[in-house]
Amino acid sequence: MKPFYEETGVPAIYAPIFALRTSAHRALIIEPWPRLLAELLVKLGEENRQGGRHAQAIFYYEAAGHLGGVMLREADSLRDGLDATAIIAVVSGPFIISESERRAIESLPISVGEKHERIREARGRNFRAYLVAHGRPDLAQAYARDSAHARRSRADTRKASRNSFAQMQALASRKFLRVLVAWFHASCVLTLLLVVGLLSFVLRWWKEKQPGPPWRWWEWAALVIVAFVLAHLVTFLIYARVPEVERLEIFEPAFYLGLASAAPLLIVVPIVGGLLKRRRQPPEARLGRARACLASFRTLLLPTFAVLLAVALALSIPAETTLQKWAAEQKKIVQQGEVKYWRIGVPQH
Repeated sequence: MKPFYEETGVPAIYAPIFALRTSAHRALIIEPWPRLLAELLVKLGEENRQGGRHAQAIFYYEAAGHLGGVMLREADSLRDGLDATAIIAVVSGPFIISESERRAIESLPISVGEKHERIREARGRNFRAYLVAHGRPDLAQAYARDSAHARRSRADTRKASRNSFAQMQALASRKFLRVLVAWFHASCVLTLLLVVGLLSFVLRWWKEKQPGPPWRWWEWAALVIVAFVLAHLVTFLIYARVPEVERLEIFEPAFYLGLASAAPLLIVVPIVGGLLKRRRQPPEARLGRARACLASFRTLLLPTFAVLLAVALALSIPAETTLQKWAAEQKKIVQQGEVKYWRIGVPQH
């Protein structure tokens, strides 16, 4: 049986996500016992068919086919539907096609998936012919209906999986990356500000009578622009160059790049700038080096945090709207079930 992400046609970079999803499903049922049961029934049917006991063989084939049909009609999740379609394919598995027919299918200018579908259909025809030849046309018709349902389900599942991950990709958009980077920049500045405030309070340096190194407003603005605006631009330029289907994969590295690009400036500029400005002050007005650095941090960090907090809040409004819409859709999927929500297997009129 193919891995879930291969069966649905979703790009292979989502294999870890599908592995987690499949593992969670398997944890609930311990083993894919319906498929194992179907394989056992088909094996017993094949043993009886090879021994000429066709009535007994059809009994086992019917049981396996009924299991797959019931699972397919009652499927709730995409995984359940794929298990059911696999069981239906297992039933006709022993009824192999001729080598010439296989070569003819392999030579067709169609995709590998379509070739596999043609082979399944050919085996299904052989199985139905066997049932008719031994007096069970009713069972042949039932298997034909289930096979048609399974074909629609496989096609719909591939489409639904792509649509499902298109929904998830919305959470890896530049909009959400921008919000996360803005909030973590604000968090980093707040953390640094609390550390500086604590040191100033403990050492009582915040009560210094001498003024700290003078910082002009445009110097502070330049720090904000270089440390944060350019950090955002670099991050999103790299992010924009990556194909959309691969953005989930680079979301975390891009996020950390946005953080790391601003952190050195937040520490280096107040220290170096504070020391340089201290040297330009009259000797009687100078603070100690450590005190001058702390004063520079206090001067620069407080307005920086205020601006970053305002930016993060402003960016969060449209992102929150998108997130609420996504959460509402996910809730609807849980309530309705994936099969019903995506209309898996429903005939198209």
